[in-house]
Order: sequence, then C-alpha cells, then structure tokens
Amino acid sequence: MSTDGTQGERQMVRIALQHITSPPPLDVLIGGLGVGYSLREVLEDERVHNVDVVELEKKVIEWNNLYFGEFNDHATSDQRVDVSCDDVLRHVGAASQQYDVIALDIDNGPDWLVRKQNQKAYHPAGLSAMKSALAPGGVMAVWSVTKNESFRRRLKDIFRHSFVRRLDLEDERSRKYHIYLYFGCKTGLSPAP
Repeated sequence: MSTDGTQGERQMVRIALQHITSPPPLDVLIGGLGVGYSLREVLEDERVHNVDVVELEKKVIEWNNLYFGEFNDHATSDQRVDVSCDDVLRHVGAASQQYDVIALDIDNGPDWLVRKQNQKAYHPAGLSAMKSALAPGGVMAVWSVTKNESFRRRLKDIFRHSFVRRLDLEDERSRKYHIYLYFGCKTGLSPAP
C-alpha cells in the first residue's frame, strides 16, 4: 500500500463504471481496501447506492479509520459503505445479492502476492464464484501490476466477454498497470485503447 501511487486503483474503478450497462442504483463490491482510493473513486459516481468493502487484514481497516481518512476523504465513513474484515471469496459465497461492479485489488494481482491464500481469488473456482456474484450487465475489474497471459486465458474460459487494458501512468514513477475487465453479459462495447 502506498499513498503516492493512486491512479491505477482509481482508473480501474473509472473504467469499470464506464462499461456498466446495469441501470442505477448500483451495488458495488470492492475486494481489498488498501488506502481507500478505489473506494473513494466508487463513491464519486452518483449512481452508486451501496458499496461492500471486504478486507482480509483487520489492521488495514483500523489504519483507514485512524490515519488514511485524510488521503481518501474519510471514504469508510460514507453511509453507503459497509466494511467487513473477511476473505472476499467467503464473502461472495455467503452473499445473497449480486453486484453491478466487482473491483478486485487484492495484493498486486495474480502474480505478485503478499499472502499465499490470496491465490484462490485468481484460480478458476474463485473466478467462477465472482462470476456468480456479478449481476447481468455488470462488470468485474481486476487490477494487476503485471500482464499475465495464462490468467487472461483462464478468465476468457469463465467470462466470455473480456479484455485487458494497460495503463501507462508516466506521472507516477513511470509504472505500467494492467486492468482486466470481465462482463456479466454481452455489452456490445469494444475494448477501449
């Protein structure tokens, strides 16, 4: 987690919300709270009615409440937000609702993991669970620091309509990020450049 590299997370959310075909109000699931930049970006969209944020680390939630509010404009205090300390796959398995947007920013994507247990979110069973939690017309976005062709193929097998978008963020340490987008149904939209 870092407070100097915010555009990757924000862009992931912006791109997902741009491709939504579901009518408002929108329900959003964010896997991974971090410093709260993804959450802040979601809350900027007036169509968003409810945001469930699932964070595995209790300390990250505590840090958001104590320290990170000045960076994310106290996003966790918004009345539309429910933050839970849980594994995102366990949350999805127990949830009775579907989401219009699922944004996953767990570790650094499928390749660069801090916690080994987070691998299951990127495996076929975990991705299938995410697909089941995605409402028709919804979009799932996955943030990754690397481009992973085997991960992309794995997801193509599960989500028929998908594409990868690389972000070149020269203003922040010249880093390149990859955002994987997966659609809950055919949208008729073509990949953005």
